[in-house]
Amino acid sequence: MNTDTPETDAERRRLKKSKSYPTDPVPADFARKLERERNAAREALSGRTVSCSQCNELANKLAANEAYQMGLIAERDEAREALENYKALSIHTCSQYCQRPLCVANRQIAEMREVIKEIYAEADACADGAPDASSHDKLCLEIATKLQPYLKP
Repeated sequence: MNTDTPETDAERRRLKKSKSYPTDPVPADFARKLERERNAAREALSGRTVSCSQCNELANKLAANEAYQMGLIAERDEAREALENYKALSIHTCSQYCQRPLCVANRQIAEMREVIKEIYAEADACADGAPDASSHDKLCLEIATKLQPYLKP
């Protein structure tokens, strides 16, 4: 007789032939169920078994890979910091269309200096400092004096 629970069947035949029958036997149906479940589990795991040495080898490779990744991350962070330092220390040259706040402010300052130069030139021409100076001349002199520090050569 060929069944899917040969171990249980063999044990049952052996016990029937023997003169001493166990006092607390396991029911055959339950034993067959356990044997079937065990056989299904073995079949599901066949080809998937990994020895402890393989697990250790894989764990070591994983740890080495993690250490390598951490080294790469540290190198990346150092490179980023070096780039930021370079950007902070380098002279920024840009076009007239650059919209960085500092560049926009510098262009506005340059435009204001040009206006100040024009106003100074006109005010200085009127303010000759003569004793008979009119109030307009005095105002021009005052304007020219106050603008003088803001003129660049």
